[in-house]
Order: sequence, then C-alpha cells, then structure tokens
Amino acid sequence: MKPHKPHLSEALLASMQGSAWQTRSRMSSAATAVTTKTDKTAKTACTINVHSAGDTAGYVAYGRAQISKLRDQLRTKPYQKIKVQPHVSAQEKAENVRDRLFPLLEGILSRVSVSPSTAVPESPLPASDFEEVDVQDEVHRESDVLVERCLHRGRFMIFKKYLSSTMPTHQSLEDQQVYELNLYYKDLQGLRNVVQIEAHFYDPDGNLTFVFPDLGVNMYPRRKPGIVSYMRQLLNGLDALWHKDIVHCNIKGGPKPNAIFDATGRLTIIDFESAVRRHELIDQGQDQESLFFPSSFHTETLLYRGNPHYVAPEVLVAQHGQNSYGQTRFGRRRDIYSAGVVFLELLLDIDHLFNYEDEEIIEDEDIIEQHETLRTRLASMTPLSAWQCYGDFRVASLKFNTLASDLAAKMLKWDRIERPSPEVLLQHPFFNYYT
Repeated sequence: MKPHKPHLSEALLASMQGSAWQTRSRMSSAATAVTTKTDKTAKTACTINVHSAGDTAGYVAYGRAQISKLRDQLRTKPYQKIKVQPHVSAQEKAENVRDRLFPLLEGILSRVSVSPSTAVPESPLPASDFEEVDVQDEVHRESDVLVERCLHRGRFMIFKKYLSSTMPTHQSLEDQQVYELNLYYKDLQGLRNVVQIEAHFYDPDGNLTFVFPDLGVNMYPRRKPGIVSYMRQLLNGLDALWHKDIVHCNIKGGPKPNAIFDATGRLTIIDFESAVRRHELIDQGQDQESLFFPSSFHTETLLYRGNPHYVAPEVLVAQHGQNSYGQTRFGRRRDIYSAGVVFLELLLDIDHLFNYEDEEIIEDEDIIEQHETLRTRLASMTPLSAWQCYGDFRVASLKFNTLASDLAAKMLKWDRIERPSPEVLLQHPFFNYYT
C-alpha cells in the first residue's frame, strides 16, 4: 500500500527531461529586504527541506532548533542565510515556514529564502557508466517500480527503476524520488547496517534508476549464534537511524524482507521508500477527514500503514504524544515494534506471528484485533508462555528462549512510550548469551 499523494507537477516532469524548473517562489517584503552586498556574498548556513508530510508547525519547530544550533555562527558571520526548500507539492507550506522563521533571525542573518528543490540530486557516477548492463533476473515488480539484479562490469548490482510509462498515473512519484534520494545521499551515508546508494541515472526509456550493491539472497538464521547476530545488527541499524531522527516505517520480514541477512552473516536494512524524518511525523500520510474527527481510529488511520503483518498498533489506533517538533501519533518506536515481530518469527516455527483468514483483504479491524490479543496475553502470561500460544520455539534451549522471550516482550509493548530505544535494548542479557 502506498500513501496518498498529490498529483504530479508538470514543472517537475519538465525538469526530469533536462529543463530547468521554472517555478519562482514569492518572497515577502521582509524576506526580500536585503542589500546587494548580502545577495552577492551570503552563503547558506542551513537548508530546511519542506515535504508534504508533516505540518507547518513541525517544520517551524525544526527550523528553530537548527537556528539555535547556528546562532553563534550566524552572529560572527552575518552574511548567511537559511534556505527553505520545498518539494513539489509543498510550495505554499514552505513560504509559511519562511515567513514564521524570518522574525527569529532579525539582526543576525541576512535573509530566509524559499527556493525550489531540483528534480534529483547529482549522481556520483554519470549515466554513461551504466550503458552496458546485463539484466540477470527480476527481483520485484509493482505497477510503478521494477527491481532487477544486473551484471555491470563483472559485478552484480541491484537496479531499482521507477517506471516512466506508469508515472503519470501515480501521484507525486517524483516528489517521493527526490525525498528518497536525498535520504540516501545525505542522511543515510555511512550508517552501519544501512544500505548505501552508489548512483542514479535515467535509462534510455526515461526510467529513473537507483543503483545499489547486490546483497545476495536473504538467509534467515535458525541457530542461536545467527539469531543473536541478526538481532544485534538489526538494532544497531535502528540505533543509527534513531540518532539521525529517521523512522523507516516499513521494517518487515517474510519472503520479501527489508533487512537482508547475507551469506556472510551481515545484516543490511534496505528500502527507505516509506521513511520519514522525525520532524515530519505530525500528519504524515493522514487523510484530511482525520483532522476533523480525531476521536475515531477509523478516520485517524494513516493512508500508508506498512505491511499488516508487522505494523505497530499506534499506526492504526493513534497514541498521541509529543516530540521536539510537535504532536505525534507515532514515532521512532514504531520500528522497534516491527523489529520485535521479525524477531519472534526467527524464534518460533511459524511463517507469521499475525495470521489473517483472507490475506488478500486485511481490514484494519483484523489487525487491531491481533494487536489486542497479543496485548492481553502479555498482560496475563509470562513472555515465554505467551509466545508459545503462537508456535513452538525452533531452538531447544530454555535459557536462550527465556532471554529471547523477555527481549521480544519489551519490543512488543503495546504502549509505544514503554518500548525501549535500540541503545537500551542492546544492553539486554540476551546479547551476552555467547560472551
């Protein structure tokens, strides 16, 4: 399932064909009251990317936090600016953010500007480097995305193609591409246990293609050392995302996992198509009706839920909270819950922890019922007994299963605030089992 997004921008479609984006942002009189000297010498101290996800207040709060960090630098170097950069569908929101940030900077900064984002960031490698590619097999296909394993100069790689032939029928797909590429090139660079992008290019058919290393076939561990290693690396990856203020939003296992455990025993988190930055969580993916009827989970359910076998309870029944940037209905602990479900599917001889009668049509009420059943069992049983209601343990070791059960129970707390951070979970005795 994909989130509802606004329609494609003709301007951005033109930019994908090599034309410059012609959109010009409107500037307030306050924002444009700068000297010629400032225009010529001002440098960008900070860029705030404004996406359709998240409300204006969240972006303003994020901007305030960034400005606070830069305040001393801005005083000593006054000819600097804060750039508010809107994605395709967020021009008006970006201008509102700019107008609300500008009064905070009077006397220490030259200006706050709104300038449109480019269609895609610059690739480290040119498209000409990928002219000779031998497609080996198809990994995954949807109406708008094709993932292929390719042989390129003697090396296997993964090509993720956004299909230009179907893009006009999908809403703001380019906006998502810009967002995802910026995550890969900026936020995710160098993070442990997180996939690293190598390049992107347009192929002869106009498909925007992301290039990743081939991680091989996922291999779920079935023995104690492998299970310990898998979970340690998964939590290490989530810890790296946690400190970058990124929520993956679609951690999952099953036949098409978003964490690949390769033949060498290395785990890599992949597929950040659904990821969001933390200050964009305020209304991410919500329909407009939910803003007027907040008391009902039916109207407050996000339009993008993630995989029903792994989604956290608060995604369907909002658990309202607060972070540095405003009110939230879910946060980084959403990924902790999903990882806990994956963990139990390693421990138990089952395909899925949550099973549904009709896999083709899974209603929200069905998922909520599964969450409530799990919650009731954990409230009335020991974790070891609760998990045995779902299946038999694969490993015949009471000590191992007891420690693992306790860790899983902490990850699968119904109340999101009660779930520990990855850093805390990594201190659990389960990870000392072989030390």
